[in-house]
Amino acid sequence: MAKLIKGHQVLEDAPLEVSVDRTSNGPPPQPEVRTRRSGDRVDQIEVVCSCGEKIFIKLEYEGGR
Repeated sequence: MAKLIKGHQVLEDAPLEVSVDRTSNGPPPQPEVRTRRSGDRVDQIEVVCSCGEKIFIKLEYEGGR
């Protein structure tokens, strides 16, 4: 089961670093992280793997909206 992270624990503008092992051909392609907004709130985080797979993380805030 996934852990619920409270909104005050998330820093939206913090840099994100993803570590993966290097290959003999040089550094591997890095994944992309995108945010989707609704007004002033981030509603979803999208992680796009270098292989093309996408992971969507839906954010829900206390108090609705």
